[in-house]
Amino acid sequence: MQLERYELHAHARGLSSGIIAHVKRCLGFFADFMGGINDITSITSDDLRCFIVTLKVKIARANIPYLDFLDQLLEEEAAAGYQPR
Repeated sequence: MQLERYELHAHARGLSSGIIAHVKRCLGFFADFMGGINDITSITSDDLRCFIVTLKVKIARANIPYLDFLDQLLEEEAAAGYQPR
């Protein structure tokens, strides 16, 4: 249900079908990483951090050019004063 709502919202904002497909693919990767997601409210910021670190390791091992947006996400969170739960 949430994914369908996102897709409708993304289309309304004028995002391309390619961007929407990419986001859905990434969400699928995250769901696989989590072993499935039954309740979106159970996802923690630490879950996201672990997923990002895992992606960075896979990228480094595959010798893929570094993705700067991952660092940007972590820097923004640090600037916002992240407090662990």
